[in-house]
Amino acid sequence: MRILLPVCLLLVASLWSGTLFSGASAPAVAAGHLALLGFLWFFGGGADPLRLGTRGRWSLAALWLAVLVSLLFSRVPRAGFEVLILLPAWLWLPGALAASWRREGDRMLSGLAAAVAVVAGWALLDWVLVGAPRPAMPLGHHNLLAAWLVILLPTVALAAYRRGDGWKWALWGALGLGLAAALLSRSLAATVALVVQAILLAWLYRPLRRGVLVVGGLLAVLQLPRLVSILGGSDASVSARWVYWRAAGGGWLQSPWWGQGPGSVGWTSAEFLRPRPGLSPPSEVVGQLHSLPLDLLYQLGGVGVVAVAVAVVLFVVTRWREIAAAQGRDPGVAWAAAIGLAGGVVAALGNSWLHLSALLWPLAVTVALVLYGTGSARDEAVRAPRRERWPLRLYLVAALVALMPLNLARGFYDRALGAESAAETHRALTQAVALDPSFPLYRARLAALSAPREAATQARRAAWNAASTPALWLHAATVARRPGAASIDELRRAMALDPLAAYAPFELALVLDDPTSDEPATEASACLARALLSEPRLAAAVELERRPSLLLAAIERLHRWPGVDAGWRLEMVRRVGQLGGVEGERAVLVYAAESGASPGLSLYGFRRLPWPQGWLNVAVRAAGARALDLPPAALLGSSSATAFPLDRCAPAGV
Repeated sequence: MRILLPVCLLLVASLWSGTLFSGASAPAVAAGHLALLGFLWFFGGGADPLRLGTRGRWSLAALWLAVLVSLLFSRVPRAGFEVLILLPAWLWLPGALAASWRREGDRMLSGLAAAVAVVAGWALLDWVLVGAPRPAMPLGHHNLLAAWLVILLPTVALAAYRRGDGWKWALWGALGLGLAAALLSRSLAATVALVVQAILLAWLYRPLRRGVLVVGGLLAVLQLPRLVSILGGSDASVSARWVYWRAAGGGWLQSPWWGQGPGSVGWTSAEFLRPRPGLSPPSEVVGQLHSLPLDLLYQLGGVGVVAVAVAVVLFVVTRWREIAAAQGRDPGVAWAAAIGLAGGVVAALGNSWLHLSALLWPLAVTVALVLYGTGSARDEAVRAPRRERWPLRLYLVAALVALMPLNLARGFYDRALGAESAAETHRALTQAVALDPSFPLYRARLAALSAPREAATQARRAAWNAASTPALWLHAATVARRPGAASIDELRRAMALDPLAAYAPFELALVLDDPTSDEPATEASACLARALLSEPRLAAAVELERRPSLLLAAIERLHRWPGVDAGWRLEMVRRVGQLGGVEGERAVLVYAAESGASPGLSLYGFRRLPWPQGWLNVAVRAAGARALDLPPAALLGSSSATAFPLDRCAPAGV
């Protein structure tokens, strides 16, 4: 049971409760919390879970304090509540896992091989049957799957190497499945990690050196075309990462000591992102900055990163000394796990998935294997003395109580998703807001179902709670159709946070324009022209039928718009000129629907299940929208970012 339980919990997190999609549901999250806290209740122990020594263990307390201070200084403290609550549990988990195994390390390795076979087999089967571009399931993303496999594959290789009975070939088969899934994911970071692991393995095991180096060389050759494109500056993935990495630097420079706060990336990163046309999709929701060191620097600042580095260095130095002194009960297990962690570190340079427990569990298991392999007979007790267990259990009870209202609120949100009537949806969201009043998404969803005055209050508070989420600022400006300076300021804020999107400048054009005047305001026509660059079909909006002079002025401005391909501008002007008085059937353009202009707002930004309705609907003439179905200039690589300024709808001279 001690062997099966960690493997089962690892699989539960990797197949359901910690994955990108399924892990956003209330039952999955609650199950993940209960699995983590329940395991620690039965197997957790003393005050030094990572065996850092009397002085070293205080580095973990310092790390938690750094996260706490970062949260207190954050503009979005609610984003980091669960991080703060669960951080001690994740730090305690590896020690509890190591203590629960006693002398059953080889069986544990075989159990992990079975887990790798299940996940890799699922990924490959889904890839073949569904026809996805790359293996990604069950975890939900190819980079996440690759990182998961990279961390665990060295321990599978050790299990296959040691096994001498008929199960040996099954273990080699599990290793082959894992390697195939990792390579077919085409993750450059994972491939580099595998090459690094091959080099470390060749250094440790001389008899395997030639074969391992050949395999590592083949892996490097497979990525050679990609490396050439990166060096030539033509790799879209790396170019997109530069946008994220620059945002990480901007966020850190704004708050160099304490960062933007734990869990803040999805809520605040839009303020620092400078999207590039043709590379960054409009209304992109960025939930991670694609580099763990930069992600930590953005969230925790310099002090937090130093606290993390001190804890990691102390752990590495302590384990190295134990291995060098031949104190470990199974150095081979420790080395295999260490190679897995080294691969995880390399993979983390290009990705950051630590907000998902699907990756935290294999990391915890691998750290536990290092502790197990370097441990001695003194570390074999399953339970620590009673006097050392009560602080942990007191913490576990407090964590469970603190998480309960948050999980209940998530449950009411899920119930609202499945409600059959607007009244039932409103009741469920009202209960979610009452239980978790600082969470912005609940208030924003509730505002869409409320009376105008209440809707304006709820939507504006949601936007402030989320700090820099453009969809919520746009929602605050439009949910009650409030005129005046407040609405204009909110629309400008939404446009600055999402410069490539169309709907904030479109709404701003309508607010600034006086439909009773024959001369549209200069800025109104500029804003409408800006909107048409990002969504040409808005020229067929029904609202513009009452404002023909506004549309005419906008087209004249668009014809001279700098930073946009001249051929595109001419074609757009020609098609709008052919619309005439198009009437007939209406259609709807939706902003911020989960499957529309802003995919993943709930999932990537707030780790909640997708909501089927969008924030803002714009009625258009269906025939006119079809005639204007041009690729938006915001999606063309030939367009310049200067064509979409942050501070105004259009440049005056440029």
